[in-house]
Amino acid sequence: MNYFFILLLVIGFFLYWNFLLMIISILGGWNRLSKEHNGEGINELTDEVFHFQSLKLGYFVSYSSSLTVTFYESGFSMKPFFLFSFFHNPVFIKYEELDNFEMKSFLGFKYAICCLNGKRLTFSGKFVSVLYDKIKLKK
Repeated sequence: MNYFFILLLVIGFFLYWNFLLMIISILGGWNRLSKEHNGEGINELTDEVFHFQSLKLGYFVSYSSSLTVTFYESGFSMKPFFLFSFFHNPVFIKYEELDNFEMKSFLGFKYAICCLNGKRLTFSGKFVSVLYDKIKLKK
């Protein structure tokens, strides 16, 4: 009986976790972002890869230290760490699609604010300086 209860608890947690990830993806905007910027057919070599980077979508949804950012010649892709990847398909954004890109600093930490199709994005982590340089080169 105890094993059955533990099994139900594990299955229930798994279903609840995936349900929460689905709700966050849909309400937070990642789902729409990944459909608009899916990056299918990327045939470029990777430039650099940064793990455990952060993104804030809008003002409420934050992916803190949970993204892997991969740079390519024409853009960059973001995908969440595997524990957070359910309902979060990879996103590929071309450098020229980012509008109003601004670098900022707070207590020595660099971050960047920009817009993508009218949606506010705030990036933070080590990749921000590389992203700034690549956008500067493209524009």
